[in-house]
Order: sequence, then structure tokens, then C-alpha cells
Amino acid sequence: MAMKRYLAHLFQISINRPVATVVVAISLTLSLFLPLGWSAWNAYQTFDQVIVNDFRLQYLVGSIIHLDEVLTMSARMNAATGDTRWEDRYNDFEPQLDAAIKEAIAIAPEAYEGEGAAQTDVANQKLVEMEVQAFDLVRSQQQAAAADLLFSAEYEQQKAIYAEGIQRGLQATQVRIQQNQTNFAQQLILASAIAAISLLMLLPIWWVVLQVLQRYLEARNTAEHALHEAKDQLEAVLDAVPGPISWIDSGGVYIGVNRYLASSWSMSQGAFIGKSVNSLNGNTHLAKFLQSFLTSSEESDSRTIEVEIQGIPRYYLVAVQKYQQGTAAVSVGIDITERKQAEESLRIAEENYRSIFENALEGIFQSSPQGYFISVNPALAKIYGYDSPREMIESITHISEQLYVDAERRADFITAIEEHGTVKDFEYRCYCKDGSIIWTQIDARVVRGNNGHVLYYEGIVQDITERKNREDQLRKQLEELQIEIDHKQREEEVAILTTSAYFQEVKQELASINLDDFWG
Repeated sequence: MAMKRYLAHLFQISINRPVATVVVAISLTLSLFLPLGWSAWNAYQTFDQVIVNDFRLQYLVGSIIHLDEVLTMSARMNAATGDTRWEDRYNDFEPQLDAAIKEAIAIAPEAYEGEGAAQTDVANQKLVEMEVQAFDLVRSQQQAAAADLLFSAEYEQQKAIYAEGIQRGLQATQVRIQQNQTNFAQQLILASAIAAISLLMLLPIWWVVLQVLQRYLEARNTAEHALHEAKDQLEAVLDAVPGPISWIDSGGVYIGVNRYLASSWSMSQGAFIGKSVNSLNGNTHLAKFLQSFLTSSEESDSRTIEVEIQGIPRYYLVAVQKYQQGTAAVSVGIDITERKQAEESLRIAEENYRSIFENALEGIFQSSPQGYFISVNPALAKIYGYDSPREMIESITHISEQLYVDAERRADFITAIEEHGTVKDFEYRCYCKDGSIIWTQIDARVVRGNNGHVLYYEGIVQDITERKNREDQLRKQLEELQIEIDHKQREEEVAILTTSAYFQEVKQELASINLDDFWG
């Protein structure tokens, strides 16, 4: 009974003072059973390496994969949307990826050596160069070129090389962990064998092992918690994306969707899981595209697709990418409805303008400051006697010399339009194709670029030859009428004079005069 009470007392002391107990146990082991202490210490070091370094390395590899996908998505979303916030996001996560790679190399340099590692590093540099080039293109308003670059075969090839290198690193990490675990198991067996011989030290040694196992479990829980945080982080990013994102298995069944897609269909995110892509009304075009892609050998694709959501047609630029050896795919959509509507409105406006331009009764033109026509409509070509607008544009290369009868009128036109921006009712004589001369009237304006330089002149031309001829005829008639009026006025004045009393008196006096006496 006394022995039992003593052992119970010692056990309680060990529970209350675990550190002291471990120190005493290890001290006794080292002093009395050096081989057992050596074996236990090696086992402890191996397991500590697994806990501290190897699981940290495994976490870093997972982070590298995650951050690489974040950078790729940021670059592609920047090219697709032109939103500079994606570039800012890229710049925020890129240093994190670089730091994770450097830390992983520091922990396990042997896993990142050799020709494969060099190829991976080259691929990573090329990917960064292409992504930086894509950002430059977006800033230069060349989104289509940026998207082409990021979805190009070269980019996908470098992406595959990089992914293979990361996969090799992950495999090397797993081999390292497995090897360390094997070493630990061997050392543990050796320690157990020695412990079997040294029964007095068996319980303290296993107590140490249990403590190590406890640390292992704690480290594992920490790693799992970090992975959950990374997953939550990724889900938060995807839910913040202003566009539909979905994950689909090879059978065309939804594995998951982001918040935007679920809210667009007035469904919960969980309600999508397990549904076929064909199950959504108005989703026919998208379903056909996704099923065709999943059954093809392509690794990625993109297409503009019309989707009817709650009876309202919307247009999306949809990009898809396979993963997990082609057994699943992720789909990312960008709402381009407003852009499509703007393009349609522009197309209609252009057609209307072209119809007015081609069918107008007045001549319409655009001419350069250098003196040649940029465009003319059929009515203008007809006014000048040309068979087609093309013939007129090709024939007249110097407007002031070939078209104007009075070259100084062209100079007057240029001066007026550049000074006032517009001219109205500007009349001038011009040559037709056959050499005949006609009168025309022009209403025009100057078109300038952002820098204020003159780009071209545009306006409307009317043939006023008949009007000018009528004006000449009227002028001649007025002149002849004035002459006739003046003649009649003189006759009236003579008649008035001859009928006046004064004239009669003079006439009588002249009649009474003897001219012979007068001149004699």
C-alpha cells in the first residue's frame, strides 16, 4: 500500500511538473542508458524536423500554388476588364509568392535543385514578363492584345512547365516527409528495443514520445487551421469578383459557384452543387459550350455567350480552364452586356450615317488640309461629272488647282474655316470632269484632333449653277428695264417741257422774230 501511495504521489508530481519530469527522465536516460538516450534524441530530432520544417514546407508549397493562381487570375481579369485594381492586387500578392518560394528553398534546397528547378525558375520569369507586358498593354488601352497574350499557347506552355516544377517540389516534399517519418519509425523501433532491455527507463521514454506526439498533433492542427484560412481567403476573393465563377466536373455538374452567380439566378450557392449545367432555363448556349469544352482535348477556351437570366438577355465573355488532369474545369464570366449594346447602337448609327451619306441629294465630302478628298458621296461625284466617288477621289489630288476656277477662292475658304471653324453659303466656280464650269455653294466645318491640329474638313456642296444663271438673267433684265425706264422718263420730261407756259411764250417770240433781220 505504501508503494502504491508513493507511485501515485510521483505520478501527480509528474503531471503537475511536466518539464521537470522530462528533464529528470532525460538526465537519467542519458546517464544510465546512453544508447537509449541517443536513439530517443535522434527520434525526437527527426520528428521535430517533420513538425517544424516539413509541415511548414508543405504549407509553403500549398501557398505557392494558391498565390500563383491568384496572380494568374489577377492578370487575366485585368486584361478582361481593364480595371487597374486587378494590377494593384497582383502587385500586392507577388511579393508574398516570392517570399514563400525563397523560404521553401531555404528549408529544403535539395528539392529545388537540378535542371528541373532551373526550368521552373525560367518559366516563372517568363510568366512574370508576360504578365507585366499584359499590364502595359492594358494601360495602353490594348485589352484584346493583353487577353490574347495571357491565353496564348506560349503562356499556357510556361504555365504547364511551372506547374510541373511546383508538382515536382510537392512530390519531393512528400518524399522528404515520408523519409523523415520512416527514419523516425526506425529510430522509434530501436528505442523501443533498447527500452525493452532497460525496463527502468521504458515509461519515461514513452512519456517523452507521447509529448512529441502531442506536439505533432498541435502542429497538424495549426497547419489545418492555416489551410482553412487560405481556403476562406480564396472564397472571399472569388465572392468579391464582379462576375460569375463556377467549378464543374467532367460530367457537366456544378461542384461550386461564387456568390455573384448564385445571386444572379436567385439561388443559394449550395443549391447549385449537384445540378447539371443544362438545368438552368435560358442557359442553353452556355451549357453547350461547357459540354463541348469538357469533352474536347483543349485545356482552356473562351467565348462570348448570350445567357437569359430571369427573362432578360445578358452577354458574358466566358473563359474556362481545366484542372485536376482534365477531370474538372473552372469557368469565369465577365458581363459585357453594356459593351454589346453599345456596339449594336454604334453599328446602327453607322448604318444610318452610311445610308444618309450614300442617298443624300446634296454632295457630302471630307477633305484633307493638304488638298485631296478623303471621302465623297455619290451625289458629289455626280455634281462634278464623275461616274463614282472612287473615280473622283483618285482623279482629284490637288483641289485648289484641279477643282477651283479661281484658286484664290480656295485660300479664302481655308482662311475662313480655320479662323471661324465653319463656313456657310461659300460660293465659288469649279471645273467638272469634262472641263465645263459650274457654280457651287459649300457649308463646311473643320474637325480637329485632341491636340488642336486640323484633321480634315467636312461639309455639304450644292450645285447652284441654275440659280446663278437665273440671277444673271434677272440682272440683265433689270439693266434693260432701267434703260427703258430712263428713256420713258426723258420723253415725259420733254412732253412736260413743251406743254409748259414758258415754252409756249418762247415759241411765240421765236415765231415773231424776222430771222433775216435778226442775223442781218
